[in-house]
Amino acid sequence: MSGMSGFMDPVYLGLAFFFGMIGMGYFMFGKKQGNPGALVAGIILMCYSYIVTEPIPMILIGIGAMGLPFLIAYFLDSGN
Repeated sequence: MSGMSGFMDPVYLGLAFFFGMIGMGYFMFGKKQGNPGALVAGIILMCYSYIVTEPIPMILIGIGAMGLPFLIAYFLDSGN
């Protein structure tokens, strides 16, 4: 990172802000609609950037967490 600490890297800050805002939207939607999948995905999206500081894993985990509510809904509805 050429001398910058992980939390001051502009790529890290941009990704953390982007996924954190999406996480806040998921959280608000999940809370208002009573959707536990969106609620959990929102919490994950808002918090995981404190643990993961590298860009590629951050993007992959973020995309996976964004798809989590859809996967939960798909597998819960496929049994009917």
